[in-house]
Amino acid sequence: MLWLLVPAAYLIGGIPFGLLIAHRHGIDIRTVGSGNIGATNVWRACGWRAGLPALLADILKGTLPCLLAVSAGPPQTGLQIAVAAAAILGHSFSPFIGFKGGKAVATSLGAAFALVPWAALAALLTFLTTVALTRYVSVGSLLGALALGLGTQLGAAPAGLKVLVWLVVILVWVRHRANLGRLLRGEEHRFTLGGRSLPTPPAEDA
Repeated sequence: MLWLLVPAAYLIGGIPFGLLIAHRHGIDIRTVGSGNIGATNVWRACGWRAGLPALLADILKGTLPCLLAVSAGPPQTGLQIAVAAAAILGHSFSPFIGFKGGKAVATSLGAAFALVPWAALAALLTFLTTVALTRYVSVGSLLGALALGLGTQLGAAPAGLKVLVWLVVILVWVRHRANLGRLLRGEEHRFTLGGRSLPTPPAEDA
């Protein structure tokens, strides 16, 4: 019965909170900015009153299922890894919106806080410091993912969990390939706390 947590985590991860919250503000988030349903695009398009709840919801999609797996009894590393992977995949490939989704950053961080909190803290601090210095959320996300991988690798995490984390790092970098292209071209949007109106997404992000 405990393994029912895996499909449940996938479905929970797949709830497109960013899309739903932006819709309440009268915006189809898939048609503005990067076209992504993640909290950053919601924040930019709708402001912090929408972006912050979207961010917290995406984090909790990873944290809550993993905490349930952790509290299921004696250490069950396989179950924990499977639940974390399911939540992250649900967020990135949501069954509710045609198997599309976010870039795996917030939900991965949420899962990490439940399973490898020391590495999650390192990732969060790296992300916040990078964004504060550069105002590029994408750069913060990419470096934060690397910090999560290194923190997990250097810590006392099971081997299987280390493998999962590095797969997540790869996923985050792949999902940010359009951002990397814009960074190289000098076209990446800088983050502002207040948010702003955004144009229709370019074809590469749609």
